[in-house]
Amino acid sequence: MTREMGSLGHDVAAGIAALHGGRVVYQELIDPLADRVRLRKTHVTRFLDGREGLWEPLATEHSRRAILTAEETLPFLRDGSIVAVRGWGAVHLLGDIPHVIRVRVCAPMAARVERMMERLGTDNRQVVENEILLSEEAHTAIVRRHFGADWRDPEHYDVVLCTERLGVEACIATLQSMMARPRFRGTAAARVA
Repeated sequence: MTREMGSLGHDVAAGIAALHGGRVVYQELIDPLADRVRLRKTHVTRFLDGREGLWEPLATEHSRRAILTAEETLPFLRDGSIVAVRGWGAVHLLGDIPHVIRVRVCAPMAARVERMMERLGTDNRQVVENEILLSEEAHTAIVRRHFGADWRDPEHYDVVLCTERLGVEACIATLQSMMARPRFRGTAAARVA
């Protein structure tokens, strides 16, 4: 699942995971990836966050391929315990796995700014909007650098959900409906990336 800051994507991911007795994963990706490519966790974190340095070991093509072959690298994705994988590269890392539902959660900027102002307890609209724009700029750079893609392009997703009109519950219901389809039952349960 890819989400915009303030879109309530975290709530959608948590809701779908709770319904299936699973969990939302982000940081848990790092340990298996680090073990697989025999690198420090900090190097893998920097790669996933788009901050790897030119001379770091992840610059090798072998290491990149090992990280990007997610199903081999992340066997726990097949064990039925994970329902939602959240992160800027999740859709691209896991996109080739047939039963993964690729999701983008979004909302208009004005709604996201309001939500973040409320969450942060501030009335400084400009500061909150700047933070959202910085987050989106980083997201754009990371996905472009590592996957050669534009994360806003709808062709990368099976479904794009706007929480402004749908709300969290309707987004969860939509994902529930998709997870029930045979197409997305490759293992014990479908996954949301």
